[in-house]
Amino acid sequence: MKELNKNMTFESMLGELSAEMVNLSLESIDAAIESSLKKLVEFFDADRCHLGEFLPDQAKVVVPYFYSRPGLNLPQTTSVGAGYLSFVYEQIREDKLLAFAKSSELPKQASQDRIVIDKMGIKSSLIIPLKIDDEVRYALSLGTVIKHRQWSEETIRQTKIAANILAHVLQRKSILQK
Repeated sequence: MKELNKNMTFESMLGELSAEMVNLSLESIDAAIESSLKKLVEFFDADRCHLGEFLPDQAKVVVPYFYSRPGLNLPQTTSVGAGYLSFVYEQIREDKLLAFAKSSELPKQASQDRIVIDKMGIKSSLIIPLKIDDEVRYALSLGTVIKHRQWSEETIRQTKIAANILAHVLQRKSILQK
């Protein structure tokens, strides 16, 4: 019964998110996305959320959208690329979901990223690459800094659904700007 109620709550949040994103004017897209990141942090009991976009040459992912719970003094990641969080960048570029409850779970080749992640105080993270027309164009991350967190298959599935809505809104924004 608890699982059913949780799913209904997710469906309700998703309906709200979708309704807010329909027919937005170009000028209101950024505010709607920022509001959505707050909803995702609250719904998934995370502490922070980022939404980033690949540069056209795929050299890095710039992160214009960020939300963290009030009272948390967290550094904002503004981009990831070959020179900064390179393992995370490669995972996104290669369309590989990245989920860890502790940075020590990251593979050996992520040792430089682990140092940065630990320095930033990130305990757990879920990073989802997002495709548009079979090309990874965006990425969404949820993270915790207060406590470690296992990312269940259900949470990952639900986060992907919500993240894809936001990716399509960003794609629409890109089209409207042309």
